[in-house]
Amino acid sequence: MLKENVITLGLRDGATPADPETPSGHPGAVPPGGSSGGSDPTQAFLVEALSLIRDLLAPSGDQGVVERLTQCVDGLASTASASSATGQIAACLAEARHAVVTEQQQRAERSRDMASLMSVVHEAMAAAGSEMNTLQDSLQKSTDRFDAIRQIDDPRILKARLVTEVIALKQIVVTRRRAWEQTEKALAGRVAVLERELKVTQHEAAKDPLTGIANRRTFERTCEEWISGAKPYFSMALLDVDDFKGVNDTHGHATGDKVLQFIGRTLATTFRANDLVARIGGDEFAVLASGLTLRQAEQRLRLTLEAIAKPGHAPARPACTPPMSCGVVEFSPGDTVASLFERADEALYSAKKLGKNCLVSKRRAGPGDPGRKHR
Repeated sequence: MLKENVITLGLRDGATPADPETPSGHPGAVPPGGSSGGSDPTQAFLVEALSLIRDLLAPSGDQGVVERLTQCVDGLASTASASSATGQIAACLAEARHAVVTEQQQRAERSRDMASLMSVVHEAMAAAGSEMNTLQDSLQKSTDRFDAIRQIDDPRILKARLVTEVIALKQIVVTRRRAWEQTEKALAGRVAVLERELKVTQHEAAKDPLTGIANRRTFERTCEEWISGAKPYFSMALLDVDDFKGVNDTHGHATGDKVLQFIGRTLATTFRANDLVARIGGDEFAVLASGLTLRQAEQRLRLTLEAIAKPGHAPARPACTPPMSCGVVEFSPGDTVASLFERADEALYSAKKLGKNCLVSKRRAGPGDPGRKHR
């Protein structure tokens, strides 16, 4: 009887009485994440924890990981309980753990770079101070000897002492110059090594770690430079993998990564060295084509889409690689990075609406101009 009463009160297994009007049993309480969907407290906690990890990684982490965490959060929030999504949660946590370790390593590298730079500056200051102190000490001793020479009355002795002191002064100058040249050479070597290390760090920071092509920060910075006058005219394209989520769901994230790597390689080999190819999101890529008109960019991009979509058309193409949709625009005077990106995104959206696996170009024109569409 007692056991039945305990169960009725909801006290079994450490449970607490719940207010039927509020999910947590306290007036006005809302489960973590701000959603009242589901009654599993573990599920709500995991949604909140994964959301926090995603938000922390978003500014500088791999956008693919951020996107997969978002999918995991959305999927977990819509399931009945956490136990039904254990595998998905474990995979997301493993990716998040790897991303956090990578970010920590990058921060440690930046700290080491800064420490090396400060060390070189400190050595330069210390060397300069030491040379100044040594030179000042030598000159002070020479000054003392000149004061003593002034007391000599015999011209022959005076001349001999003056010649000796002048020779000593010249030797001081030569010695100090040699010492400073050696110090300068050593510091120059340290600076050269540091510059090489910083260039490597900057190069790595400009690349997408998965595909090896440029990342979004590099893409936006380059676009700003081209708009400011570095390039008289150019075209921008946004490309998105059609139904990429199906690749991950069916074949796994490792296969999905291989697909993204293949697409990155194909884009990089299709375009020229003075163009820029970037991965700007999970399955979204972008191209800046220097000196190409809209029509020329369309032709090159159609060849690229064919190489990506057709089996056997390109070497090392994963069998499950989906086609891509593309929106392409041409820079016009008065454009900004935001306006170019918005126009390209509208063209890409139109390509998706047309049934995907096609290209839409959009000129800077008035309302009602849908742009050209190509399959």
